[in-house]
Parts: sequence; C-alpha cells; structure tokens
Amino acid sequence: MTKRRFKWHVMALMGLACLLVGPLGPVALGVPGSWVGEPSGVRVAVAGRATDSERIRPSSEIAAGHRLQSVRWRFSIAPGHRVDAWLCHPAQCIPLSSQQGQSDALAGKSATQPLWFRFRLPDGATAVSVTQLQLIAEFR
Repeated sequence: MTKRRFKWHVMALMGLACLLVGPLGPVALGVPGSWVGEPSGVRVAVAGRATDSERIRPSSEIAAGHRLQSVRWRFSIAPGHRVDAWLCHPAQCIPLSSQQGQSDALAGKSATQPLWFRFRLPDGATAVSVTQLQLIAEFR
C-alpha cells in the first residue's frame, strides 16, 4: 500500500470514528461511563460534629438524564483511629462501613450532581486527619 493510500485509509477510519462517537464521546451515545474525584483531605476534630469534604463535581460533559449505577470509594485514617463516614448526594447520604468499598445504594440518582464525603468522630475519639479521599462514580 502506498503512503498516500495509507493516509487516506487512516483519515477515513478517523472520520468513521467521529460519526460513531460524536462530539461528546461515549456519553453522547448513552453508554456507561465513570468520573473520578479526589477531594482534599479533611481534619475531623470535634466528636459528634460532622465534617464534610469539598464537593466532588462530575465533568460537565455528562449529559442531563444520566443516572448513577454504583460508586466506589476509599479514604485513609491513621491506624488506631475511627470515624463514622458517609458518602452524600444531594438526595441521600449512605453510610460507609469501611475505608474502601463499593455500593449501588445511590443507583438511579442523577449522575450530574456533586457528591461528597461526610465524617464524624465517635464520642470520646481524638481528632484525626482523613486523607487520600477518592471516589469513582459509574453512570449510565
């Protein structure tokens, strides 16, 4: 195959890909996708008082109408410390039973809304920093 003919084949394939995927990528086709957020860590200092992370906002490329399917999370605290933890959506907060996990409890909620972590020290616990926060939201 000549160099010129090869170049034409490559351009034709790229054009076909653009027609199939469209200007917004896979989201425009309604196919599953995900977004990742890594908010800054927080210091939880007062027992019984909730401390929220910054809001984790999805990419603006997610079209309205997409719904969450599942969420995965992780965070770290110093060994020997404990916090009560939740993952929140404007419509609902779900309790997190461990420092990492996955849940479909927010399935059906809008994927275009922000999510955030909420932490609270149990009574008698000492202040602790919660670090390495990460959230992966899968949607359709």
